[in-house]
Amino acid sequence: GTSRQEVRRIVLAARRYDLHGRQDGRRNGPLGHVALEILELLANLVSYKTGRLDPSLDYLAAKLNRSKDAVWRALRALRLHGFLD
Repeated sequence: GTSRQEVRRIVLAARRYDLHGRQDGRRNGPLGHVALEILELLANLVSYKTGRLDPSLDYLAAKLNRSKDAVWRALRALRLHGFLD
């Protein structure tokens, strides 16, 4: 399984990574705020017993009130930068 502390560390690391990767005058870093929202949500959805986590794109979009396209781009950024596999 996955521990709660491990998940919190990943979320905090992602926040720091995004903040430090942000270029002057830009609102978002390499991950973006939607990706950080998704990580927070995933942290609350993960089963700590099994480590299972497989919400649908539709579920994430509805839960965060974002377009499926925005969620897809955010998930791609999280994978690209090593925060999801």
